[in-house]
Amino acid sequence: MENETKRIRSLVTHLLSIPPAICTERAYLITESYKETEDEAPLVRRAKALQKVLEHMTIYIADLELIVGNQASKPRSAPIFPEFSYDWIENELQTLDTRQADRFDITDDQKASLKDIFSYWRGKTTKEHALALIPEEVKEAQSNLVFLLSSMSCGIGHIAPDYQRVLKYGLRSILDAANQRLQGIELSDLRRPFYQAIITAGEAAIAFAHRFQELALQLWHRTVDVGRKAELQRIAEICGHVPAYPARDFYEALQSFWFVHVIIQIESNGHSISPGRFDQYMAEFYEKGSREGRLTDDQAGELLQCLWIKFNEINKIRDRVTSQGFGGYPMFQNLVVGGENANGTDATNKLSYMCLDAAAKLRLPQPSLSVRFHRNSPKPFQLQAAELAKAGTGMPSFFNDEILVPVLTDMGCTLEDARTYAPVGCIEVQAPGKTQGYYPGGFLNLAKCLELVLHDGHDPGERLSVPPHLGTFREVLAAFRRQVAHFVPVMVTADNIIEEVQARIAPSPFLSILVDDCLDKAKSVEGGGEAAPKNRTGV
Repeated sequence: MENETKRIRSLVTHLLSIPPAICTERAYLITESYKETEDEAPLVRRAKALQKVLEHMTIYIADLELIVGNQASKPRSAPIFPEFSYDWIENELQTLDTRQADRFDITDDQKASLKDIFSYWRGKTTKEHALALIPEEVKEAQSNLVFLLSSMSCGIGHIAPDYQRVLKYGLRSILDAANQRLQGIELSDLRRPFYQAIITAGEAAIAFAHRFQELALQLWHRTVDVGRKAELQRIAEICGHVPAYPARDFYEALQSFWFVHVIIQIESNGHSISPGRFDQYMAEFYEKGSREGRLTDDQAGELLQCLWIKFNEINKIRDRVTSQGFGGYPMFQNLVVGGENANGTDATNKLSYMCLDAAAKLRLPQPSLSVRFHRNSPKPFQLQAAELAKAGTGMPSFFNDEILVPVLTDMGCTLEDARTYAPVGCIEVQAPGKTQGYYPGGFLNLAKCLELVLHDGHDPGERLSVPPHLGTFREVLAAFRRQVAHFVPVMVTADNIIEEVQARIAPSPFLSILVDDCLDKAKSVEGGGEAAPKNRTGV
């Protein structure tokens, strides 16, 4: 295991030596693409923009790494997504590298380049479109901190996509099915742009993997070390096969997963893109390799740790105030292990333990590791999870199947889907691959509602007023409930507008490949393509 330990130590040291920085490549490339496609349907424009980014962005394969694929030109660099918003970035350009929370290196040339890029987006962003529709009462409530609309300036995210679909079938078969549907509908059919968009996005993803195949071969020709040459040859072989085709072994499954995961991050500015029940959909690949004697636990552990390190390359820039509240460059990539199967039996497997082990050895902030427990969870699994928590890593989060499964069925989720739930982001749970929870739609400030009550409905620092008059505690409680009842629909009004604007202006065709029932409905996940209401869930 010494070689593996040395590799992992080297990769972690290299990762942590790189300061977070701004990457302007995506912003430039998507702007160029949008200039070229101004007369085309929004879904098609989004797909072509993703295609241009994946075709032209910088790619790299670091020394010793086994899992490849990057979101930005350097590890820990944050791309810019001007189609959602740019105003706060423009206002903070001079302080990004000096602010107290979550600093980002940025050059003078990058600042000038971004100012030029932003000039194209004036009046075109999702934020500007939403603000034009949101009533003044909503704007006033938000400005006075009654609630926070965090998705106003970025993508929605907060989803556990169906990664298994690509691992099992490969993108090529999914795109072939979409092509068949496209050929079967008339030119005037409104479903055509959807199928055209997902085909373009899927083909771009395959081409992105092929770029890494070519890069690995170039490095192979320049490398002297025999061991590394063999690794590069294997990387090239894998990138030529996945995600286009089904994964044939554990290594290919991990690489296919990572390509899908990182492309979703590149496509849209939503965070909390969560791997979901990773130990479940990866188990068959691990077990097959182990059973056939082609995969040792040391090899599997090393590959898992390489993947864990890649999770920490993903980064996102937030405004100064949000960075103070969510410091530490978090991405909330929630990966959960353990829990029940759809039939109610224990689903804990060898990979469940290996994921806990990877988190314990690396002690990195990502992925956000969670565990699911129930009354039949194995005692050794419970103890290993407790040991990890005891180590002070802040992980794992603990989820109780005995409580959550009934809650989800009460909300309309089928029993099978409820049993296969996964947390996304912080603690929000949903059926993987079936819904986009939109949990960041609004954070209602209950303390602010109480403050208004205690000041007879008047904001002590601002002009906001929703007057109740109070005296006894019973009256205080009743007034508090009235305040909450007043502001919840105000917040929901804004949520609905933002969601409609994002569906219309900035849908996600690649992500829509990985969510039921987008392909059947020919709608993006933001535009209503997600699974039927009886299968939707989220708390």
